[in-house]
Amino acid sequence: ARDFALAETGRRKLQARRAALASVGSALSACSQGLGSIVTRAQRGKPKAVLATAGPRLAQCSRARARLGTLLEKAE
Repeated sequence: ARDFALAETGRRKLQARRAALASVGSALSACSQGLGSIVTRAQRGKPKAVLATAGPRLAQCSRARARLGTLLEKAE
């Protein structure tokens, strides 16, 4: 019974880690697409004006990157 409980605990931890990594992956994918459109707009128009409005997107990407770093540190 103890072995089963340990295995179940391990399975739940792995499942939670997988879900967290999927969430971060989705956020980073959205960020890369958003940043790509920002770069395209900056190349076509006024770069300073475009980059001035990119703050929230950059902050979102920074948070997602930090979450990924935290998850990877926990995995070690």
